[in-house]
This record gives sequence, structure tokens and C-alpha cells, in this order.
Amino acid sequence: MDADGKMTYADGTPTPEFDKHAQIYLENILDKSHPLWQSGARYMATYAYVLSPLTDEIRLVPSSHSGFLFKNILTESEMAHVKQSMPQGETLHYDLVLCNVYKRGIQKVEFTIKKK
Repeated sequence: MDADGKMTYADGTPTPEFDKHAQIYLENILDKSHPLWQSGARYMATYAYVLSPLTDEIRLVPSSHSGFLFKNILTESEMAHVKQSMPQGETLHYDLVLCNVYKRGIQKVEFTIKKK
């Protein structure tokens, strides 16, 4: 996030609007003919548990078609903290535990938010 509160990717490219379209995309790396892909729901990420550095609460968020909407990962109060209280250069490290339809973890994904 830059000093004006606008979100960008690490390379400086602007992200879509946070409250509408910004999304964390998931790439399916298994070939669709792979037996694990064929077995379906047990190996597809349909939810994620969000572990935020700003709270002890663990939230469960649903997946959209190809990933997770950023507004579901970062709450409004967390975004306000980043914009208003977080000093420039500070980073926040988030963890997502991707879960299947049974809400059982299948993979952990980490991402970082840095205020520039």
C-alpha cells in the first residue's frame, strides 16, 4: 500500500478496487486428468481460514470462482489500521489455510502487506 492508501502489487501495478474486485487468485496446478483432480471436493479449496496478525480471531471465508475476495480476507477495521495507523515500511504477514468443502485444511498460503 502506498502513502496515499492505494494498494499495488509488489511490482507497483495498481490492484483492482479493494471493496469490489480485488482478489487473491488460486492457480490449479494439477492437470484435470490427474486422479486427485478427478476425486473432486476433497482437494478443492472452497474455504479459507484467515489468520491475521491484527487479531486472535480465526475467520472462515468462502471462495469465489477462482480465489478469495480481498475484502473477505482483510476486514474494514484491518484496512483502516493499514491506512491510518500503520507506519510506512511496516509489513503484516497473513496466513490462509485453504480448506475443502468439509472445512478441512489442504494447504497453507502466506502473503504480506507492506505500507510504502
